[in-house]
Amino acid sequence: MDYSRIINKYLPDIELFQANKPTLLIILGSFGDFDSFEYGQLISRKLEVLQELNINLVAIGIGSQESKIKFSNFTRLPHSFLFNVENNYLHNDLGLEDGYKYDLGPFFNLILMCTGFNSPGTLREVLRGYTGDKSSEAIFLKEETISLLPFFSIETSLFNRLRNNKSLRPFELASQRLINMVEVLSNWNKYVPINKFIVQRGATLLFNETEQLVYSYMPKSLLCFSETMDKPLEFIDSNLRNK
Repeated sequence: MDYSRIINKYLPDIELFQANKPTLLIILGSFGDFDSFEYGQLISRKLEVLQELNINLVAIGIGSQESKIKFSNFTRLPHSFLFNVENNYLHNDLGLEDGYKYDLGPFFNLILMCTGFNSPGTLREVLRGYTGDKSSEAIFLKEETISLLPFFSIETSLFNRLRNNKSLRPFELASQRLINMVEVLSNWNKYVPINKFIVQRGATLLFNETEQLVYSYMPKSLLCFSETMDKPLEFIDSNLRNK
């Protein structure tokens, strides 16, 4: 598949490949999708690692220019790495899962995915958000106050009372997801200008310095943007660092 040609068909200004650099291409669903938020936040925390490996990062999501900017500001993933398309034609050309199992509208299909129906791994991932995961890294790495709801905040130091180490603590991921959900629902029309694409799934594609595809993952389920959710970027180590 000629990925560069497909990307440039919809986004002609993108330089997908740069000389002597690996490329990490992240195709998000809607900018208002839960997976998009988590993936964006993860990548923003790992930018130094990507820079150390000299990786060219390109992330594409569905939404307007306003959606992209708001997403960037909230997830702290810089604008320079983000691009927007206003429909899922690019996703279709790449053969990605559109999330439509039943012809009953996007919200019905989204509800089914949230309950794990036709979305294997979703309920397990929801549970992991509450139980924590000793094999995953902590999200809130410094002590701070986070707002879970408009009138309810907690100190992140409380998570240490449940597990005092640098791994993912109980309720930590669930708290991040609640924050993300409140942000999306409070600004729905900005993040999701067209509702029909809210169940569109994305992809992760890693190319080496010679523009060869060395890794790809195309999820079919909600909250499963990585093949290894406990270590979401493990594929970089196995395909670049250890080569």
